[in-house]
Formats: sequence, C-alpha cells, structure tokens
Amino acid sequence: MSEKILVTGGCGFIGSNLVNKLVADGYSVSVLDDLSTGQKEYIKESLGEKNCKLTVGSITNLSLLEKLLVGVDVVIHEAAKPDVRASIDNLFVDFDTNVLGTLNVLQAMKKNKVPKIIFASSGGTVYGETEVIPTPETEPFAPISHYGASKAACEQYITSFSSLHNLEAISLRFGNIFGPPSNNGVMYDFFWKLKKDPTSLEILGNGKQVKSYLYISDCVEAHIKSLKS
Repeated sequence: MSEKILVTGGCGFIGSNLVNKLVADGYSVSVLDDLSTGQKEYIKESLGEKNCKLTVGSITNLSLLEKLLVGVDVVIHEAAKPDVRASIDNLFVDFDTNVLGTLNVLQAMKKNKVPKIIFASSGGTVYGETEVIPTPETEPFAPISHYGASKAACEQYITSFSSLHNLEAISLRFGNIFGPPSNNGVMYDFFWKLKKDPTSLEILGNGKQVKSYLYISDCVEAHIKSLKS
C-alpha cells in the first residue's frame, strides 16, 4: 500500500485494533497517542514493523500535528476523552480535547493539504434518548451529555471544513463496541460472570432492556471500507 495514514488515539481500544489491521495490510501508519488511556502494549507487534511509528503526544498540540501530517493521505481520528461521567463535573475535559483537539487536526490537515478524514463519532450519545430504534442517520442530534455534545460539535466542524476546504470526510457513529483488548463494560462483565459461574447470571432491571453492540472486528472493517471508499 502506498497510502500514508495518521491514526490519532491509535493505542486505545478501537484505535489499536485498527492500527494492527492497517499495518498488517501494508499501509504506512503513523500513530499519535498521549497514552492517558491507551497502551503502547496494544500495538507492540505493529511497532516492530517498518511501516508503523508511534509518536507520544496530544491532539491539543497543533505544532506537533502540523509536523506529523506532512505527506499524510488520510487521517483516522479516534482520539478523545471518553469518560462521560467525568465531563459532568468538568465540561472542559471534553471541550479541550474532543472539540479543540479536532479543530487542531482539521487546521493541520488544511495546512498540509491532507484530503481525507475518517472520524469516530458516537451513535450512542449524539442522538440522546431517542425513541427511534434502530436510529437512522437522519435522526436529529439531541445529546444529553457533554461527551455527546462534543462529538456532535466535532461532526459539525468536520462538515463545515469539508464544504469550505474541499475535504473528503466520513463520520462513523458507532454504538457500543466490545471485544479484546477491552477489559471493562457490560459485555465484558457479562461474559466474565458466566465464565466464573456458568450456572448463575445476575439480571439487572427487568431483563427487557435493549442496547446496541458491535464487535470490534466489525468496527475495524467499517473503517477499512470507509478508507477504501
């Protein structure tokens, strides 16, 4: 593959799975991650390959982004502060990294004439408590968390940049992703409890709750299809 790709948040749960797939497929991959939640260990094998390089840093650093984006063909933007509850007490946690960080990515792309961005949005938060299930892409944004608001804002900025600067942009609104190497969340707890005791399982609520889940390999495949589109 001749394309050079920058993956922000490439040591996180989704990002690391994506990086490992891209490297295995022969893409030239540059990873940017501040390692605040991601782990270098997740992409250890990929870093042993010639076509993968990690830079430890943040998307809040515009000058760093401008250097990293020289010669890049596509940005896959995964980096974000994902803790919905933390942003309740400090909304700037989401705004500084998610919104301003995304603006930095877009500004650096503009300076380096990078033509395409794939953005990891959040279908689980931008729509709020919609009653339309399954939720179509035409459903209006109605976030009820600062995190959801930040993702919606990022999408809108990306859309405006796309229009003003001839940028190809794809936003992927994922639901709840599960799979390795994640070791938390409802699905992880569900399987772990069954593994410990296959004869018993705690049911929360009335047992009729419905929630959308997507396995990590399908999430990665969505990125790959977007990359090739």
